[in-house]
Amino acid sequence: MGLSPFGPLGAELVRPNLDNMFELGPGTALRVSSPPGFNPSRSVPDKVISLFSVLYRGVPLSKGSDIVTVIGGDGRLLYERHRNIPTKVDGHEGKIGSEEARKIARDDFFRLVRNDDMTVGEPERQIWVSPDREGRLSWNFVVDCNDPRIPIAIEYWISALTGEVLRRENASYFFEGTVTGDVWTGSAFHRNDTASIGLPRLRLASETGDEVIADNMGNFTSAGTGTATFTGSLAGPTGVVRNLAGAALTAKGAGTASAPISVHFAAKEEFEVAQTSAYYWVHTALDMAAPVLVDGKPDLAKLPIHVNSEGTCNAEWIKDNKRPYVRFFRSDNKCPNTAYSDIAFHEMGHGVDQVNGGIVNEAYSEGFGDALALFGTRQSCVGRDFYGQDTCLREASLVVKWPADPSRVRKYELAKVYAGFTWELINQLRDSLPLDEALLVAKQLVLSVAKTNPKSIPGAVHSTFVADNDDEHLATCSPHQKQIFAAAVSRNLPVPPPCSPSPVFAPSKKDSPP
Repeated sequence: MGLSPFGPLGAELVRPNLDNMFELGPGTALRVSSPPGFNPSRSVPDKVISLFSVLYRGVPLSKGSDIVTVIGGDGRLLYERHRNIPTKVDGHEGKIGSEEARKIARDDFFRLVRNDDMTVGEPERQIWVSPDREGRLSWNFVVDCNDPRIPIAIEYWISALTGEVLRRENASYFFEGTVTGDVWTGSAFHRNDTASIGLPRLRLASETGDEVIADNMGNFTSAGTGTATFTGSLAGPTGVVRNLAGAALTAKGAGTASAPISVHFAAKEEFEVAQTSAYYWVHTALDMAAPVLVDGKPDLAKLPIHVNSEGTCNAEWIKDNKRPYVRFFRSDNKCPNTAYSDIAFHEMGHGVDQVNGGIVNEAYSEGFGDALALFGTRQSCVGRDFYGQDTCLREASLVVKWPADPSRVRKYELAKVYAGFTWELINQLRDSLPLDEALLVAKQLVLSVAKTNPKSIPGAVHSTFVADNDDEHLATCSPHQKQIFAAAVSRNLPVPPPCSPSPVFAPSKKDSPP
């Protein structure tokens, strides 16, 4: 007989082998390609493998009960498999209605989970087949706990004759996924130098309305079944990107419990990469400054991140007391797009300064922003390639000293003194510590000072000695006092008298014995 290349085949060959109470339901087919030497003029494949569902008096058998056929190119039945077909069935007309079955499952679910916030699915009649191949007429549906703290769903088969819970199966599977984006890893001067990086704390929504928030590495999980599709824009609880040059970038990804979901913001053009880069680097800055950002502080929640603003060669922290925001500018033939790491760290330095008492000294705020950039990039150049390849907006390794009359010096020049102090402190610490530890100690000291909201750069340096002090006496050498001293002297900043391991000083009440 001739074979159709479409649809399942073999039903007419299988039906004579079935008990008259059973019938074949819908089927699916796989067409197997022909071996070498197959004549392409023939209109039939060599084999068609078909999978048929089975019904008992119009009621479908449960999953795991089916019939497989393999039909050869000449129309012959090559293979037939009957799986989990019951030898007897208790009936096809039930006594327990669908609503009663739902109540039975609801009570059972509450007994197991101890939470009555649940969604009960719409029951469908099935024949559940026991391991000893006894068919039981049942109601089949899923009960899902709505409480996000209890991600549990159970699939039920409730006997339609007795109300007995025939079977429970775990229907709750955790989708695992990542959300990534193409980000400028260096400056934006080399527009195509991007890498796919996990986007922290980004909010995603599924087609069913479920919402997840990625962790700091861009990973997320969600309970569910089947296939899930998640979509998102560059927004989360701590930052929301607004593209001032057109449409906002969005991304979508799908997967199953066994196939991880990948949501990727594919950014190619400047105005696209600026969005992913600004989101990533602003959040990296927030993570770095976390020790001085109090949890729940509203000032930086859902921070607006404006990108591709008209204008060039600049970026801004707008210190609106009601709704501060950060703004990055597009490129021109002189400067790159400013939504890259160095600039984001610097601008977020202003944000950290603002939420810790307000920006009371602009020179310190500028210098502190550069200090964050030094920690974030681990390089002395702040604003790499800002005016072209291999240029530097501000170089912290250059020695700029504190002037005798700071009132006559521009704030940006004064800021270089604090950035230089920070860079020299890192280098002084590196004489006795590995680079990672030196950066960590310097960052802890600088952030501790930021918490005090300094009113001047000399005041910030004095607070650095205090922050490092472990016995309340600056005359006694604290763990890193000599390194702080050397860094301050290198930039002509005021310092306390040199410390001594065993200083002589007039005892105070705290120093006197009890």
